[in-house]
Amino acid sequence: MRLHYNENVPSDMIPIYPMSTNDTLFTACCGCAILDREKGCPECGRPVVGDEAETDHERGNIRRANASRYDGRGW
Repeated sequence: MRLHYNENVPSDMIPIYPMSTNDTLFTACCGCAILDREKGCPECGRPVVGDEAETDHERGNIRRANASRYDGRGW
């Protein structure tokens, strides 16, 4: 069962926790993996945090910072 999200608000990333050994980024809306070059969720097409970035590198940095907000690694 999927949660209902406001379509106008970009989806967050599923958090990466300190003891995590996997730093793959997953969307919070569908839980699917997302690459830096992708704009929008690959599953549902909803906007994702970082979509507004100009480069893939910047987009990846924004998404990693969002996902590691509880991590302490300080991407």
